Amino acid sequence: VQTLDMTGLAQKGGAVFGHVRIAETLPHTGRIVSGGADVVVGCDLVSAASNEALALLSADTRVVLNTHVAPTAEFVLSQSNDTHLRKRLGRVRKAAQRVDTCDAEDICNSLLGSSLQANVLLLGFAYQQGRIPVSLAALEEAVRLNGVAVEQNLQALHLGRLAACDPQRVAELRGHSAAPVEQAAPQHAQLAELISFHAENLAAYADDKLAEKYRALVASVAAREQQVRSGSEQLTRAAAESYARVLAVKDEWEVARLHLQPEFTELLSREFAPGARTTYLLAPPLLGVKKRRFGAWMKGVFKVLANMKGLRNTALDPFRFSSERRRSLFYIRHYEELLQQILPHVDLQNLPIAVALARLPQEVRGFGHVRERQLQAALQKEQHLLEEFHRPPAAVQLFDPGQQAA
Repeated sequence: VQTLDMTGLAQKGGAVFGHVRIAETLPHTGRIVSGGADVVVGCDLVSAASNEALALLSADTRVVLNTHVAPTAEFVLSQSNDTHLRKRLGRVRKAAQRVDTCDAEDICNSLLGSSLQANVLLLGFAYQQGRIPVSLAALEEAVRLNGVAVEQNLQALHLGRLAACDPQRVAELRGHSAAPVEQAAPQHAQLAELISFHAENLAAYADDKLAEKYRALVASVAAREQQVRSGSEQLTRAAAESYARVLAVKDEWEVARLHLQPEFTELLSREFAPGARTTYLLAPPLLGVKKRRFGAWMKGVFKVLANMKGLRNTALDPFRFSSERRRSLFYIRHYEELLQQILPHVDLQNLPIAVALARLPQEVRGFGHVRERQLQAALQKEQHLLEEFHRPPAAVQLFDPGQQAA
C-alpha cells in the first residue's frame, strides 16, 4: 500500500486529495496520473467535482460519493453562489463509469450523533460494493491502530456497509422512510412541478386566493415567453421562483405556522432526548430588534397566531405598521409592476436581460437591516438592467463584396 496526501491549502479552506495505491508491485511515484483512478471515494461533493479530481477519472472509474455539500468560503462570502448539487453530480457522472451516492453526513449525524465519522462510513460503503481490495479484518485493524474514536469509527464502517446493501434498513434505523439521495430541490424540478410546489406552499402560507394569483401571473409570463421563443422556460422559471419568494415573506404569522409543522417537531424529537427544554429566540416587533429568549409556553402563542393568519395585511393585523411589513408590501407591488412593464417589450435580443430582471428578488435575503441593504442593491441593479433592456438594438452592418471591390 502506498499513500500520498495532497493537502495544498487545506488549512486555509482548500481541498485534500489522498492518493492510495494497493498492488503487489508499486511504482516509484505515489501520485495517481490523469485518468488512472480505479476507484474514487469522494468525501466532499465540491472537491470531487473539481477539475483536479475529474482529471483522475476515466470511463473505467467507479465513484462512491458523499452528497452532503459543506459550505465553502466562496459560498459564505457570496450569497448569490449556490453549490449546484445536481450540476456537480452530473460532471462526475459524465467522467466516470458509475457513481454511487450516499449522504454520509446525515446518516452519521442521525445515528452516531456526529458527522466526524462520515469519511469512515463512506469507506465502509465502498468496501461493501467491492471497491476496496483489502479484507474487512484489515480495515478494522487499521481503525484500531489509528487509536482515535475506535468504537465510533468501527460503527461508522459497518453502518456504511449496511447503507450500501440495505439502505431501507438504515432509513428505518433513522426513523423515516428511504428517500432518493438526489431528491431534487424545487429549482431543479420540471417547470410545472416547480409552479405547483410554490402554489401549494402559498396556499398553506395564506390561502387558495394567493396561490391562484401566483399561478395567474406566472401563466402570463409563460404565454409571453412562448410567443418570443417557443420552448424556452428561462423567463417563466425565473419569475415562478422569484414571485413565490416575494409573496411568501417569513413574517410573524409564517414563523408561527412553521414552528408548528409536524416535520419540525419530528426533527426536534430525533435531535434531542425526551424531556429537553425548548427555548425560542425571537425579536417581536413591539419589543425592538434585539432577540429575546422565550420558554416552551411560546408554542401556545404560535398556535393562536397560526390560526389567525387570515388577519395578515388586514386592518386587524397588529404587525401591519412595521417597517419590514411595509417594505415587503412595497416589493410585492413593485415586482408585479416590473413584470407588467417588461413583458410587452420582451424579444429575442433582450430576453436574457428580462430573465436577469425576473431573478432579482432571489438576491434579496435575510431580515431587518440586512434585507434592507440587499433590497436597495437589487433596486439599483434593476435600474441598470432596465436601461439596457430598453436600449435600442445596435445597427447591423452587412458586408457587400461588390461594393468592396469597387
